[in-house]
Amino acid sequence: MSTQPALFDHHEKTIKNSILFSGISLPALQALVREADLKTFSAHQQIVQELTRVEGLHVILEGTATVKKGPATLTTLGKGSFFGEISLFGASFGATATIVAHENISVLLITPKCLKEWGKKFLAEENAFLRNMCIELARRLYATSQRAVSK
Repeated sequence: MSTQPALFDHHEKTIKNSILFSGISLPALQALVREADLKTFSAHQQIVQELTRVEGLHVILEGTATVKKGPATLTTLGKGSFFGEISLFGASFGATATIVAHENISVLLITPKCLKEWGKKFLAEENAFLRNMCIELARRLYATSQRAVSK
């Protein structure tokens, strides 16, 4: 429990509008934010390096970040977007891409331990959270497949 109480109030709209949190009750969202960590990064600072360990799921609250694979820029992520999801499942493959802050950025860091503790108290919400994540990951995989076919 390392985030300040005002964090949810300040970022409530972004948190509520993130696809990850669709259908999750306000008390459950507030509890998750209390359990998670707030991390800030300066413009051009590397947040995650490809092939290295990732601490947890990062949800962007303010700012934007660039996703890079080698020298190629894949996409830009903004408010409500997330990355680092593989780390929630104990996978130790390392990051699949490098994430660099495009501008000053704030992220909500949800570690595996944080998610586990929150899920004990909010099982139905945890299921919704994981379902939402799977839907978004399936959408990303489909989009990547479509780009590969169109090349």
